[in-house]
Amino acid sequence: MHGGAFVTGSQRSYRGFCGRLAKRSNAAVFIADYPKLQEAPFPAAPVAALAAWDHLIASGWAAHQIVIAGDSAGGNLVFGLLATVLARGERPAGVLALSPWTDLTLSGETITTSAKKDPLIPVSRMQEAVDLYMDGGDPAQPLASPLFASYPNPPPILIQVGSDEVLLSDSERIALATGATLDIWPDCPHVWQLFDGRLPEANAAMRKAAAFIHSSFESAKR
Repeated sequence: MHGGAFVTGSQRSYRGFCGRLAKRSNAAVFIADYPKLQEAPFPAAPVAALAAWDHLIASGWAAHQIVIAGDSAGGNLVFGLLATVLARGERPAGVLALSPWTDLTLSGETITTSAKKDPLIPVSRMQEAVDLYMDGGDPAQPLASPLFASYPNPPPILIQVGSDEVLLSDSERIALATGATLDIWPDCPHVWQLFDGRLPEANAAMRKAAAFIHSSFESAKR
């Protein structure tokens, strides 16, 4: 599930990045798309995420053969999807989340403390994005802010996030809620993994991500 603050990003724009992830992990990557907020507000995006999952299951993939992954707003959709499928008794092999935005109530401490350190996310525009996306809905509901969802018997989860990101608190709290492995990278910007092939830190993070995907599939076989 691609990122983009629910307002941008697409299958096309993420094709190169996902191709690199596929090559590194030796796995097929399915790039799901979803309506942007200017096309249809919440809950259109999480509904589309669940439809993508159901499409894969209907196409013959078993839940334990799928690692769900996403970055930023896509990470929000990933955790919302995880809570939904776990409640249905379906358990994916694993979850990979890159700098996920898990709390649309914007209550995370680092949204304030890292506002001047984060070079990519404009904190002054975050509430505007939430208001447009929610279209009058309550951002505290679990499908919108999966930080507040329940995760019975979660699969292995890896969260990668930069130490100076305003979304660091979102990652820290969802890691506690799900038992995820939290991988904090010093001095790395929001979703730096997109620079795989050009930035040493991105290369290293993607190697760890690919190793996690591989180990998740191996564990699911047991």
